[in-house]
Amino acid sequence: MAAGLATQCTIQIAYAIRVADPMSVLVDTHGTSEIDERQLAKMLPEIFRLTRPTSAARSSSTADLPRTAATVISAARRKGRRFSWEQTNLVSQLKSAFK
Repeated sequence: MAAGLATQCTIQIAYAIRVADPMSVLVDTHGTSEIDERQLAKMLPEIFRLTRPTSAARSSSTADLPRTAATVISAARRKGRRFSWEQTNLVSQLKSAFK
């Protein structure tokens, strides 16, 4: 959105167990973009690193089970942490990819 490609955007990324690369990337701009959503979904993995660290998903102890994403995000927000998906350092690459 910071690149001006859409005013609203929902991105769904699906992963398989023990596979670092996404199985699918879906983009829904809710009708606020002139760029084809399939084209956006195709370009995202080329611009952003969407692989996930597979070792982080495994826990060696049942007492150390991963917390839900909402709990982790909520705790980080209270500490003032910004997340990588909130950074706008790739705006120029996004703009140039769709010119």
